Amino acid sequence: MATTHIPRVEAIRDFAAVLARVENGEEIMIEGASAPIALLTPATHKKSRLLSETLRILDERGSTTTLDPSFSADLEAVVADHENESLDLVWE
Repeated sequence: MATTHIPRVEAIRDFAAVLARVENGEEIMIEGASAPIALLTPATHKKSRLLSETLRILDERGSTTTLDPSFSADLEAVVADHENESLDLVWE
């Protein structure tokens, strides 16, 4: 699910409506004049995303983050070590 960005003044004007959207599963970023102020997410909602999506988001934000050459092998080892467990990972 994508994050909806709304200006601070909109959140203030009708905070009840913002909370209703969050209660319905929406994630809302409240934006200030120069930077995000708050991220509202449903308390029981567990957000997860693919690593590829995380890397795309980082790229869109202009990040210079890189994965070292052994990252893939390290990740495969973690998954193999926990193959009988549920791996519901959140990459933030």
